[in-house]
Amino acid sequence: MAKRKRKRVYLDTSVLGHWILYYQSPQKDIMEKASRNARRSLMLLDQLKKGMFNCSFESGSFAIAELLQVIRDDIATAKMKADALSLVYFKELRDFYSLDKEEMEDAYIYMENFLGYLRKLSIEFYETQIVPEAIGILSLGCGIDTSDAIHLSYASGWCDYFVTGDMRLLKAKIQIQKVIENLKIIPASGVHVQRELRK
Repeated sequence: MAKRKRKRVYLDTSVLGHWILYYQSPQKDIMEKASRNARRSLMLLDQLKKGMFNCSFESGSFAIAELLQVIRDDIATAKMKADALSLVYFKELRDFYSLDKEEMEDAYIYMENFLGYLRKLSIEFYETQIVPEAIGILSLGCGIDTSDAIHLSYASGWCDYFVTGDMRLLKAKIQIQKVIENLKIIPASGVHVQRELRK
């Protein structure tokens, strides 16, 4: 009997972004501070740590660049709160909160620690291939952001599943899957119900 090929699962930055913000947090803090969507992503991380899956998890190098922005935005949020500014104006004001040299070094160290943590969970990061034609078809044909199209384009060439916490992508999945039929788009809370991915 032939051995079944392991399915490949791509983790979108929306899921990894929740992980990087909360992976060191106590459960109590997660329940009090994390959004419902973040808790769903963290549930997947918990299932991964318990060894529930028989598939490989991966993401692209482009996600690492986006995760640095997640760290920067988290630091900017803390600075805005310290300055008694409302987060209602976060998008307008975040560019005024650039990181100093020490904060940048801390951000890179934090990122390296997080990537080391993911490596221990056997999550791989591969060089993201930029294919302008495929990205254009997804962006123009499905009305999604270029950054999302980059992730989807790469994942469709190598992976079986695309796991996201981005509600816009989940709402557009029927339209997206007309363009890339080989890739199943699922929420983080839906990974454990896919029988072919579980042990």
